[in-house]
Amino acid sequence: MPFPHRSILFAVLSLLALTLCDCKGDILNKMLQLKKEGKYLELALLCNEHKETEYKEICDLAWQEAERNIDKILSQQADLPFLRVSVDAKTKKQVEDILAQNPQLKERYLPLWKKFVQQ
Repeated sequence: MPFPHRSILFAVLSLLALTLCDCKGDILNKMLQLKKEGKYLELALLCNEHKETEYKEICDLAWQEAERNIDKILSQQADLPFLRVSVDAKTKKQVEDILAQNPQLKERYLPLWKKFVQQ
């Protein structure tokens, strides 16, 4: 009786494949929505979770814009040399999560972030 089991297995695998396809579409749609809204820090965090090649282009943009956002925050220190920069809690958490998950950005920005951003 191996035949009925094959059809059940095929049905289960087909359902799983469809679910995975829908998830990838949902992820890409979420990424495109974040890009459209200019939420690059949030997009960079999502890119950390999904490093598949089909997201490379949008994630490269997210990383560039996330770096620009971090640079912009840290550049406020030049305008206020005697004060620490104040950042809203959500942005602070997003940047700190990005720095924790991305070794290149961590190396470049973490010492400055700790030094200039108000705790």
